[in-house]
Order: sequence, then structure tokens, then C-alpha cells
Amino acid sequence: MNSIGEASVSLDIILLAYNEAATIETEILSWRRDVLSHFDNATIIVGEDGSSDGTTEILSKLHNLGIIYHDTTSERRGYVNALLSALHRSKGDWVFFADTGNKFRAIDFWKLF
Repeated sequence: MNSIGEASVSLDIILLAYNEAATIETEILSWRRDVLSHFDNATIIVGEDGSSDGTTEILSKLHNLGIIYHDTTSERRGYVNALLSALHRSKGDWVFFADTGNKFRAIDFWKLF
């Protein structure tokens, strides 16, 4: 813990995913290493939007390992509905949202925090 007291903050990281099989596991593990490891109470919630490229299976595996909470449907629900569904599952004092597909680096979280 550093001077801003991350350990006392409950944080949910919400990520949205659609057909991100090539990058999703690496991205989630980066979020876990670079951000969640600094908090006592933090969760990654992945709102998936009916992927068809193997993303669902990767996310299901990570969910079963307790690494993420996987919020998914078998049919497309759209970006906004996937986000809203993930937000409804959030219990954190603070919520941080990012897209997947290597659009953001997890380590950049600290510039905002």
C-alpha cells in the first residue's frame, strides 16, 4: 500500500469484451498484476457481448479460477447493454471502466487514480 491507501478502497474494474480471444487473457492478467494486486478488495468484471471466437471459453476458464466475474450472454446485447449489465453486478466503492483489445494499458490506471 502506498500513501493513497489503496487497501482501504473497494474497487471493481469493468472490462467489455467482444471477440477478443487473441488478447483477453493477457489483458486480464495485466490488470490483476498491475492494479488489483494493490487492493485488498478488488474484482474484475468482464461484460462479454456474445463473442464467437473463443473469448467466451477463455473468460469462463478465468471465472472458474476465481480471477474474474464473467457476465455474458450467448447472443449479442450491444455495447451499452453489456456495460449496464456489468455495472449492475458491481459492488465496489469505486468503479473503473476500460475497453479491451489492447486499447488501454492497465498500468495507466494509476495516472487516473
